[in-house]
Amino acid sequence: MLNSRFTVTQVIAALSAVIATLLFFLPPGDLDVQTARVTSLTLFLIVFWATNTLPPFMPVLVFFAVAMIFKVVPPAVAFSGFSSGAIWMVFGGLVIGSAVTQTGLAKRIADIILSRFGGSYRRLIAGVIMLGVLLSFVIPSAIGRVVMLVPIAVALADHYQFASDAKGRYGIILAMVFATHTPSFGVITANVPNQLFVGTVESVWGEIIAYGTYWILHFPVLGFLKAILIFVLINVMFKDDLPQAIETNSASTQAMSGDAKRLSVIMIVVLLLWGTDFIHGIAPAWVALGAATVLLLPNIGILAAKSFNQHVNYATLIFIAGVISLGAVIAESGLVDMMTSLVEQWLPLAEGQPALNFIVLTLTSTVTSVVGTVPTVPALLTPLADSLSNLSGLPLMSVLMTQVVGFSTVFFPYQAPPLLVGAQLGNVNMGQAIRFTMVLGMTTLIILLPLNLVWWMILGYL
Repeated sequence: MLNSRFTVTQVIAALSAVIATLLFFLPPGDLDVQTARVTSLTLFLIVFWATNTLPPFMPVLVFFAVAMIFKVVPPAVAFSGFSSGAIWMVFGGLVIGSAVTQTGLAKRIADIILSRFGGSYRRLIAGVIMLGVLLSFVIPSAIGRVVMLVPIAVALADHYQFASDAKGRYGIILAMVFATHTPSFGVITANVPNQLFVGTVESVWGEIIAYGTYWILHFPVLGFLKAILIFVLINVMFKDDLPQAIETNSASTQAMSGDAKRLSVIMIVVLLLWGTDFIHGIAPAWVALGAATVLLLPNIGILAAKSFNQHVNYATLIFIAGVISLGAVIAESGLVDMMTSLVEQWLPLAEGQPALNFIVLTLTSTVTSVVGTVPTVPALLTPLADSLSNLSGLPLMSVLMTQVVGFSTVFFPYQAPPLLVGAQLGNVNMGQAIRFTMVLGMTTLIILLPLNLVWWMILGYL
């Protein structure tokens, strides 16, 4: 019997740490040292992120230290997350999110939502989800949307005086986070994994995926139906009565402060630049960084240096850098070749069985995202597409597109940085976040995967 002082997750984490240590220092004979050590570090990170035994940034620090001390990979690879545009997108988003809260703009937008959807908890969740989905067509970054919208969700929960651990508060915040992130896999420009997928397909196979083709194939199920599923599950798992709202003057009827007006102008410019990146060619990350710089300028910006130091979550930045770096480390190691061999040998693919092949390929993408996080899936599976096409008899593009169906289904927040960032910004208990993520993932496989299969057959992709 386990000592009552230790939880099951703590025991799992401890055993995994022992296994990872043995693998690191005593690699099996059929593995070279680097592959064994990268596998060890990957196992360590994934288990500790999944069990939440330590704060998410702590395993990342261990990862960086071990990788450097034992020269597992070059520093440029190990710390590649810090040079990625995504980390600066997160940084800019955190600054913007802090400004949205401190200027009262979040409260003002929350009041507008309340005026349209505040009649009941169910209507409120519907309004939150609609806002999150609609903005995925405009803002090409899930993290950017999350850091903008979570303060609004928090303001909505505060308006109804939900306690910090109330189901209703968790429901409002998680509805905003998941509606902002998960249905966006149906819009080609809406998040980093989609953009990585499209770019990798073009660089490896020379195939250019059109916006409309992608949208008609993925959005009806991965976008629209997934949003409905989120609405249903939030109302089942976090249904709560709306407490009495705070009786205050609505922010929407009060004059905006000077800071709020300036922030509104900055946000309009940011949204325009994000929505037209295909014209000017400036990546969304650098737009976010530029906006953060303007917000922090002395005598011009909105946030003071003291406020910046208090409200920017550096632990979140370290975690995001670790997730990105892990993908680069895996891609640089022999782990990719090992996975390729296993995939080709063990996947039950056969010509003339399109439904089975679709399910197997989709689940392969899903499992890969659990092992290496969502952003790493295109890098790991795209080079295998030709072999998988030959084994299954499916067209190359159909094989490639199954990746999206697979990596859009997540089971743990660590797989998708926007989910973890959103939960942390909203102060959501990680156990509640993991619980909802797992239920949504399993329900997606049971309900939406068969519907996706039928939809693809109707469109002639299978």
